[in-house]
Amino acid sequence: MTNRNLSDEDYITTMYRLYLGREPDQGGMDYWLGKMQEGMTREDLNNGFADSQEFLGIVQSYGLQ
Repeated sequence: MTNRNLSDEDYITTMYRLYLGREPDQGGMDYWLGKMQEGMTREDLNNGFADSQEFLGIVQSYGLQ
């Protein structure tokens, strides 16, 4: 996923859909875009979604953790 030719906005939207099953809210989009402008890599962003409380809540709701 990190090597696709997506804009930062499209990449972030994809992470929201993949990890959280929803579209990004404006505050979240602004937050992640800001992090990327500060130098966060796409790999780091991916890890941020994987480690987020929202995603962990989804995982737990399925009894997977």
